[in-house]
Amino acid sequence: MDRMEYTQAVATMRVYEKRLLDPIKVERMVEAESADEVLKILQETEYSRSMGNVKRPEDFETVLSNEMDRVYDDINRKVKDPKIIALLSLRYDYQNLKMLLKAEALGQDQVPVLSELGTVPSQAFKSNFESNNLKDSGQQFAEAAALARDEFSKNRDPQQLDFIVDKAYFSHMNDILKNLRDVDMIKNYIRYQIDSFNLLAFMRTKKQDKDPRFIKEVVVPGGEIPVREVLESATDSPEQIANRFRGKKIGPALSKGIDSFQATGRLGEMERQLENGLIHTIRPAKQVVFGPEPLFGYIAAKERENKNLRMIMVSKLNNISPDRLRERLRDMYV
Repeated sequence: MDRMEYTQAVATMRVYEKRLLDPIKVERMVEAESADEVLKILQETEYSRSMGNVKRPEDFETVLSNEMDRVYDDINRKVKDPKIIALLSLRYDYQNLKMLLKAEALGQDQVPVLSELGTVPSQAFKSNFESNNLKDSGQQFAEAAALARDEFSKNRDPQQLDFIVDKAYFSHMNDILKNLRDVDMIKNYIRYQIDSFNLLAFMRTKKQDKDPRFIKEVVVPGGEIPVREVLESATDSPEQIANRFRGKKIGPALSKGIDSFQATGRLGEMERQLENGLIHTIRPAKQVVFGPEPLFGYIAAKERENKNLRMIMVSKLNNISPDRLRERLRDMYV
């Protein structure tokens, strides 16, 4: 990889980063009296370019979708190796696969609305899925769909579809990582995601009092924490789990997450803390002068921004108090 090829793109990212929502604007939205007021605040930001004719706050998903379409289109034109951005956009392909599999499994006539942010155009993906020719979209997708269909035919459990597709997603990302060199920050981001997925799945099995052997069916390789070590902690208490992995990159966020889980009994609190830790893995991109990391970091930052905006709009539409909303928001890149 020639890092010097990214000189102009990195300079552009520095400009883009200044346009990310800052804590002051986010707090204004949190304190806003209504969803309409949030839309007005968004009109003061670069989201104004994605608002089009949207006037109703109930249509906020259109704004968020338009913005991410714009961002991915822009960055894809700047990145020199498409595999870099595929590590972020691939999840939309697998989200599409989940929706198609569940609609098929449940016999739903109405086709779900698929995301256009994946690596494969949604219409082509859908057509290949329906014609049982998904290998034209990618062998990994075809193998995941075949396995999911086979397992569902045996147990009729839609949750198994999620497990199988999630494992295929992380396996696919690991395949991409093997062909990337000299991008430790990006690798740390993906490995952290896998560790987070594994530990959350592990904690769910404990909370649901499932047989510890069940975790073997859920965890995936590729994280900083080897699968073997996750399985070895099957009989550990939450405090022991936090101590066992304290020295890993996920350690500080895991410790906070387990404390939150112990205090509330809600895994959603642990998930929030782990997501807060994830954003810290890309902050080193701010110091990179030459290379793809700032482009990757900017898209990841926009994804996080998008998620927080969705929480804000949903909360305003459902009259959730600012204090409760603050508890749900994730840390930002800025």
